[in-house]
Amino acid sequence: MRQHIKVLSLLSLLLIIQLLLIFVSSTSASSASFDKISALSSRMPVFYASLFCCLSMAFIYRWLADNYLFPLETILNKPWTLAERSGTELPAGIAGLEGRLDKLLQDYDTVLQREWLIADFALDLILTLNENADIIAISPSCFRQLGYASEALCGRSLFYFLPEEETEKVRSLLSNKNEPNALSQMELHWKTRSDELKCFRLSVEWSENSKLFFCTALDVTLEKRLEKAKEEFIAMVSHDLKTPVASIGSYLDVLASGAYGPLTDKGKQMLTVSQDSLARLLRLTSDLLDLDKLECGQIVLDMKELNVEELVENAIQSVENFADASNVEITLAECSKSLKVEGDADRLIQVLINLLSNAVKFSPAKSVVEVKIIDLRHSVEFQVIDQGRGVPQDFLAHVFERYKQFSLSDSKDKKGAGLGLAIVKGLVEAHKGQVGVNSVTGEGSTFWFRLAKKMRI
Repeated sequence: MRQHIKVLSLLSLLLIIQLLLIFVSSTSASSASFDKISALSSRMPVFYASLFCCLSMAFIYRWLADNYLFPLETILNKPWTLAERSGTELPAGIAGLEGRLDKLLQDYDTVLQREWLIADFALDLILTLNENADIIAISPSCFRQLGYASEALCGRSLFYFLPEEETEKVRSLLSNKNEPNALSQMELHWKTRSDELKCFRLSVEWSENSKLFFCTALDVTLEKRLEKAKEEFIAMVSHDLKTPVASIGSYLDVLASGAYGPLTDKGKQMLTVSQDSLARLLRLTSDLLDLDKLECGQIVLDMKELNVEELVENAIQSVENFADASNVEITLAECSKSLKVEGDADRLIQVLINLLSNAVKFSPAKSVVEVKIIDLRHSVEFQVIDQGRGVPQDFLAHVFERYKQFSLSDSKDKKGAGLGLAIVKGLVEAHKGQVGVNSVTGEGSTFWFRLAKKMRI
């Protein structure tokens, strides 16, 4: 306010001086009264022009003061000027803005601290590389993973820690940084301080703004060792175990036929037990090989148009002897004879046999296992319904996992390895179908799967 008064006073003083100069110049110009009046009249336009300029300057200054000078004073933290102008309302607003700004800065510091904590305690390696693959920064977990302190690795080339045969692979990956979707994941071996080779799954992301590679490296050494052990086990099962077991089975069949002479009743009983045990071992090896093929996506399906009713009847015939021995009846509910699906007949019969055997196995004597075929709009649902003890609710989510049996005695009492339902799930999903179970403890279970219906053209 004081600044406004000073400026307006200065403009008024200039206007008065201009008026006095006009009068003085007009007095000195002529001594006659008429001449004085005419001289004064001739100077009046200059006076009015000066007056207009002074007033215009005053209004312009006032507009600039309202729109620019006071916001500038706010930025320069001069609230006393605002206080004189508008009381306490605006300074309170500025104080509120200052408080919110402080809160934002505190939140930003908190986020930074959390990010550093994540980097400090992360099990994975988090590192930054420049365009030459030199390590700019690396998380402290490198000491646990590699035996080096992070300070010792910064500034060194990534290639120093890689085997020679993998250097070119990494160099090629990094050189394609500007190509869309070129950088993703790769596996590489990293030499530790003790010269041990660890396998890491490296994820790379290029930042064009920072001109840096941002990477995470997950230690998959143990995972690779387990995969190798599994491959060796599967190879052993398929080559070193299955072939001799099949040969033993053939020899037992020859003994049972009486080719080497008649057997006593005790001998026949022991031979039957041996054949049953051998058959279970062959099924186990076949199940292991099937699971491995399903997980690796190597299973080949012979897709054909199949009649649903015939498919189910073939599966029931395969399980009838087992059901009769368990004193369990299997029935097929009436269904449309024209329903068809597309699939591999042998594999779908295998799915039904596994479900039917499982239902018979857990059904009480003199009970019924019912098979229903339901025609849905775009699919066919197969249901196998038993009257057994049911599946506990907390176990339903795990029932299709391998080696899963909800009672520890099941594997002994029911002579199963817990692979049948896992194979069912894998084969149904290989047919692009769905599988599930509905069960109430003590009231039995309904295992079902759905396949796309073969539509008539």
